[in-house]
Amino acid sequence: MRWCRLLLRSLSLLSLLGAVSADAGERPVVVATVAPLGYLVEQLAGERVELRTALPPGVEIETFAPSPQQIRTLADARLIVGIGHPDFALETAYLRPFADRRGAIVWLDLATVAPATGREEDPHLWVSPRAMRRFVTPLAEALGRLVPAAAGEIGARAATLGEEIDALDRELTARFADRQGQSFLIQHPALGHFAHDYGLRQEALEHEGKEASAGRLATLAVHAKRAGVRAILVQPGGHQKAAEALARQVGARLIEIDPLAADWPAALRRIAAALDEALYVG
Repeated sequence: MRWCRLLLRSLSLLSLLGAVSADAGERPVVVATVAPLGYLVEQLAGERVELRTALPPGVEIETFAPSPQQIRTLADARLIVGIGHPDFALETAYLRPFADRRGAIVWLDLATVAPATGREEDPHLWVSPRAMRRFVTPLAEALGRLVPAAAGEIGARAATLGEEIDALDRELTARFADRQGQSFLIQHPALGHFAHDYGLRQEALEHEGKEASAGRLATLAVHAKRAGVRAILVQPGGHQKAAEALARQVGARLIEIDPLAADWPAALRRIAAALDEALYVG
């Protein structure tokens, strides 16, 4: 009798695990390396896929190193959507080698299939609506291959999403039309593609990934005072000591922006609002 009970319990457990596996299999797992790419996936595929994001919120993309446990959570991914920039270590040093060892994972390098123009050294492509617009079609095609039954739906969503991104681009173009050539100070150089799109000049306190030296801070302080800088942009999770010191010296305030926020259009509009105060003629 005890043997029978154990057998029935084991069969019940196996049935439960089988049901869980079947449910998980109904929605293929798609991993976006950063949350803004996850926004595109979500807008295109909706509930047809299970979306995961590899980069946690509030960390620096240049220094984040995932633990083996974090990487293993991506083992059941069917598609990984990445920027595909050689300087993005999370992708090149960790996720891409992991995906290459597992033949079932498809890797989509958006910067390769839809290259941006200019600023090839800058991996922060997601702050550019024009780059993100180019990503829509190849991403929709990849998702359509992953979920063939929803390919038509994904194609229709791609058309809508493209129109929405075009509208955002027009909105930002109009917003900065009379501020061409103006500059802004930022701790970490994350807005280069945004600045390129809308005719602005980014001046970063960090240089080649290092905090500003005392000499550079002194030079920036003289420049910022003369130009009447009112605000300096910083990001969550980053080193802000240099920006804090400079802000004290010139009487400016720090404004935190988050280019990696999951609500990508809202994040860009918040960046635009911050730039309304941070821009100066320099």
